[in-house]
Amino acid sequence: MRRRNLLATLGGLGVVGSGVAVFRRRDDDAVSPVRIETLDAPGSDAGHRRVPEPGAVTVLEFFATWCSTCATYMETLGTVHDAVDAEFVSVTNEPVGVSVERSDVVDWWRTHDGAWTVGLDSELELTTSLDASAVPYTVVFDAANEVVYADAGVLDEETLIEVIETA
Repeated sequence: MRRRNLLATLGGLGVVGSGVAVFRRRDDDAVSPVRIETLDAPGSDAGHRRVPEPGAVTVLEFFATWCSTCATYMETLGTVHDAVDAEFVSVTNEPVGVSVERSDVVDWWRTHDGAWTVGLDSELELTTSLDASAVPYTVVFDAANEVVYADAGVLDEETLIEVIETA
């Protein structure tokens, strides 16, 4: 009986440990920058840019125009954007041209006071490489393009600033 309990406990620790290992693996590996399309919107110019920004701390946030939590999170992101020295990029992985148009993304951005680069992850390269399976999804890269934080949901201003400043 004691052996069965020991094995069950070790098995449970293995599951928890493997979750940590997956997160740490990302921390140890630099992410190759991905070229995204950027939109002409407040704080953003139409064109393309690479994410993450090599040599700079980069905050990447995935959002969707239908996501009410994403809309609420914009206030926190705006405050933090103004308080730290980091590159901010927000991208939508919505099927632009199918269920939403570029102009819808720009209108949403303007309505929610976006003031940094906004773009499209049309090919889902960033979404896939970072396992961004929910929105909002925030990723913070250090200057070596290593992931120091990645998770779905929202962070409060203080926690997000702390993550960025320690990157």
